[in-house]
Amino acid sequence: MQWTCHKCDSTIIGYRPEHCTVCHETFTSTRSGDMHRTLWTVTLDGAIYGPQDWQPLTDTEAEDLHDMIDMIDVDAIIAEATR
Repeated sequence: MQWTCHKCDSTIIGYRPEHCTVCHETFTSTRSGDMHRTLWTVTLDGAIYGPQDWQPLTDTEAEDLHDMIDMIDVDAIIAEATR
């Protein structure tokens, strides 16, 4: 099977290829395409796409998330990733 993405002009060839409509990367299977997808997508023009059932965080959830982010040791993560 063969088809062309009209946004990036890539020719997609294969039995079950997956083509990301956001970054235009092509994958050889449905599984690898599904692994590439995330629940949230932010496009280059700033549009944000997410689950249909999304609801804003409550004040308590927002505070808990803030506390969790504060606990992340970014320096340790960078040091580990670059050693």
